[in-house]
Order: sequence, then C-alpha cells, then structure tokens
Amino acid sequence: MAVKKRRHRISDYKFSEYSHSKEGIAGIVLGLLSLIIFLVCLKLSYSSEGNASIVIGGAAINALIFAAVGLVLSFKGYKDEDAYKSFPKLGIFISGLAAFFWLGIIVLGVL
Repeated sequence: MAVKKRRHRISDYKFSEYSHSKEGIAGIVLGLLSLIIFLVCLKLSYSSEGNASIVIGGAAINALIFAAVGLVLSFKGYKDEDAYKSFPKLGIFISGLAAFFWLGIIVLGVL
C-alpha cells in the first residue's frame, strides 16, 4: 500500500518560540475602545452645545479607566521575554494617546 506524502506548508515550520502578546493585543483593543468613546462623547457634547448629560461624563471616566488599563496591560506585555514587542508598543502608543486626550479634556474642563 502506497503512503501518500504530506506536503509541507510554511505554517508547519516554527522557527522561534515567540508568540504575540495577549496583553499587548488587549491594550490595543482597550485603547481603540477609549478613542472611539472619546469621539462619540466629543460628537454628543458638540451637538448638545457643551451641555452634555452626566451619562457622557460617566462614559468619559470609564474610557479614561480603559486607557489606563490598556497602558498597564501593554507595559506588562512589553516586559514578556517570550513575545514579540510590536503589539505592546502599539498598545502603549494608542492607550497613551487616549489617556493624553482624556486627561487634556478633564484638565481643560476644570479650568
């Protein structure tokens, strides 16, 4: 009985033990979620001529927390030695940008 040879695919070979950081991916998702909430809150606040409800303020505080958690997770993913660094770096950038925007809005609102 003839045995059919299996064709080797590129995906069959693994040349390194590195994997993508789950914390970095979570940091990107939380940072993007925070930026999306930022844009929605900005639009709703603009359409209400600056008289936004307390729901918008609550969403803003939650989005700031999302950005902070995204930063923490991205830093944890960056410290992982057995993972690629591209997702954690991108997560640090996106979550940091979201946190910067939120803190800027909060500081301008206090002044």
